[in-house]
Amino acid sequence: MRREIDFIKCNPTQNMTILVQTQHSVDEYPRIATRLVSYDSVHAEQVGFIEKPYQYGASAHLHMAGGEFCGNACMPLPLKLERQVIAYEGSEWSLVVIRYGDFFHVVIEVNRFMEL
Repeated sequence: MRREIDFIKCNPTQNMTILVQTQHSVDEYPRIATRLVSYDSVHAEQVGFIEKPYQYGASAHLHMAGGEFCGNACMPLPLKLERQVIAYEGSEWSLVVIRYGDFFHVVIEVNRFMEL
């Protein structure tokens, strides 16, 4: 069955993201997301579904298709963004620290992940 899906494609911090605006059942999310992220479709790295808010005062609830946390979707604005370079095991690593009131995110670019 074909149907129209209304979405927004954005590129926050070089992380191509699709936000689906039309309402669907949660059990349809994986199938819809798989189709949208494919190379022969819209192509992106992740898909989120915009739902009605759970909390009073919120504009919406974002349900990521993979159940992951989406730092780009955090509503509070950061207090500070910092670029830092650290030395580790003979290499220099560039990173971005995003500071909030009582927590922070660290963004680091890597070529590949290795299991520990």
